[in-house]
Amino acid sequence: MSQIGCKRRNALRLNNEKKHENMKKLLIIALILSVRLLPAQIDPYLGEIPYTNCSFDAGDCEHLILDTAAPGNIWRIGAPQKLVFNAPHSEPNVLITDTVNAYPAGNHSYFDLAVDFNAIPFYGNIIMSFYHKLNTDSLTEGGYVEVSYDKGMSWVNVVNDVDYFDFNTENCYTQTDTISGGIPAFTGNINEWTWVRLQWIYYIPIKEPKWPTDTIMFRFNFVSDDIETARDGWMIDDISFSCVNVGTGFSETEKNQSVIVFPNPSSGVVNFKSHDIKIKHLEILNSNGLPVSSYKYILNNIFIFEEEISPGAYFYKAELENRKIVEGKFIIK
Repeated sequence: MSQIGCKRRNALRLNNEKKHENMKKLLIIALILSVRLLPAQIDPYLGEIPYTNCSFDAGDCEHLILDTAAPGNIWRIGAPQKLVFNAPHSEPNVLITDTVNAYPAGNHSYFDLAVDFNAIPFYGNIIMSFYHKLNTDSLTEGGYVEVSYDKGMSWVNVVNDVDYFDFNTENCYTQTDTISGGIPAFTGNINEWTWVRLQWIYYIPIKEPKWPTDTIMFRFNFVSDDIETARDGWMIDDISFSCVNVGTGFSETEKNQSVIVFPNPSSGVVNFKSHDIKIKHLEILNSNGLPVSSYKYILNNIFIFEEEISPGAYFYKAELENRKIVEGKFIIK
C-alpha cells in the first residue's frame, strides 16, 4: 500500500473516532439534561414533621397575603359554587379564582404565602403541600408557583430555582410543561383533587446559596389568555408546611455521641464538647470537603468556634485521645 493511501486511511480513521467521541459527549449531555428535568419523590430522611396548615376556614392561615381589592385580582376565599368546582377538599372553604364566576380573559392574579424560616423545627429544609383542581385551556393558560428569598423583591419559578442542595416534587409540573410565554405551569384540566408536594433542602448548598435569613415567600400565579372560554380556573385547598429530620450527622462508627455540637444550626458561634475523652485534633471543612480551620489539643474538653464564615453547611472531624475519629456536620445560618 502506498504512503499516500496509508495517510488517507489513518485520516479517515481519526475522523470517525472524533465523530464517535463527539456523539458520546452529546449523548452524555442529553442524559444529564433529561435527569435534571425529572422530578424526584419527596425524601423523608429520618421522618417528616408537620409545621403549619392552611385550610382557609375561620381565618386559620396566618401566612396568607391576599389583596382582594387589587385591580383584576380574582382570588377569593369561600365555598365553591361553580359548574365544575362545586365542592371543597375539606369543608367549607377553598382559595379559588372567584367562588361563582368564570375567570375573565387576559387575567393575571396571585396570592402570596410568607413563612418564618427560622421557626421551622429543622432549619434548612421545607416541604409545601397542597390539594388543587384546574380547569383551563391547555398550553396557553394555567397556574404556577414562584419562590422569593428577598421578601418579594425578586421571584423565580419553583422548577427553575437552582440555589438549593436538593429539590423534590410530587405531582408538580416540570420545566417542559409550559403555557404562553414559555412559563412552566399547570395547564389544562385536573379534574380530581390532586396532592402536590414541593421539597427544598438547603442545608448542604453546592454553590453559594440564597439562605432565607428569616422569611421565605411563595407566590401562586394564575394566568389566562385573551380568549373567553367560561372555564372555572384554579381551586386550592389545605396548604400545609412541614420539614424533615435530616439527622445529627454523627459518624455511624461512633454512635455514643462522644462529641456534642451545639447549637446546631448556629448563628455564628458553635460549641464542640467531649464528655470523657479529650479532643486531640479538630478540623473544620466546608461543604466541598476543603479545610477551613484546624485546631490541636483542645483544653477542658470544650472548644468554641467563633470565626466569621459564610452561611451554609460545614463538616468537622474530631480526633480523640483514644484515636477514635468522630465526624459530623453543623450549619451556620
